[in-house]
Amino acid sequence: NDVFGRSKGDEIIKQVAQRLEEYLPKDNVIGRISGDEFIVIAHLKKKEDAVYGVNQLMSALKFSFKFNGHQLKI
Repeated sequence: NDVFGRSKGDEIIKQVAQRLEEYLPKDNVIGRISGDEFIVIAHLKKKEDAVYGVNQLMSALKFSFKFNGHQLKI
């Protein structure tokens, strides 16, 4: 928001949400709770499922985002 303005910042947040959604198993739910904060509701059968899910989310963010002629690292 500081660099591109609020409307452009919202576009980046939408891209982040889409990417996170792509990396989560289909039976999980992701939502934006405020600003740049998201929540995931996951169906977990064992503790290892939580670790796997967090690793998936972290993997989703290690690639840069193309935006407004720039490469952004989140």
